[in-house]
Amino acid sequence: MYLSGKIKSLKFSFTLTIVQNKKHLKNLFYALLLILSSCSSSEKFTLKKEGSDIILNGPVEKSYLNNSKLFPWFYYGYKAYQPKDSILNLLKPEVSKLGFLIFAGSWCGDTQKEIPAFYKVADLIGVKDNQIQLIMVDRNKQTHFIKTSVLGIKPVPCIIIYKDSVEIGRFIESSKLSMEEDLYQIINQH
Repeated sequence: MYLSGKIKSLKFSFTLTIVQNKKHLKNLFYALLLILSSCSSSEKFTLKKEGSDIILNGPVEKSYLNNSKLFPWFYYGYKAYQPKDSILNLLKPEVSKLGFLIFAGSWCGDTQKEIPAFYKVADLIGVKDNQIQLIMVDRNKQTHFIKTSVLGIKPVPCIIIYKDSVEIGRFIESSKLSMEEDLYQIINQH
């Protein structure tokens, strides 16, 4: 793995030779967490207006999305989502072993539906903020932060799910059953 550039300015490129070795995937996950957590909040993302859309690019915290004036889709989607308690109870025992790396687009209809639902489920099962990293992408599904192609990010949202620091599956684009049921199916398989 080779990282170059300046973390402070977030102008660096990220290059990785994909290796099937789980140790390298674990190192990639922890490298991303380290990089994301080392940036001050004022340096994490850019915001651009395109027509009626606000395009976020880079790492974003949930608290920023929870602004009803800038991102009503998140604010109201979170409040409205009602996950199934029976499935939430099945997810709770696994929560301490999980990590989530999310790529999403503030301009994307699927993101606007699924990301508020994900955060509602995560909050209700007790996922801590440091277990989730949300990276927003532009309309080309790129970010100034890392090369998304290295991780195979195509449709968004893409929620990469880690258990004990190893990728166990991905939630891609939209739920088949519901957010909590799809997460449970992925997590329960491992």
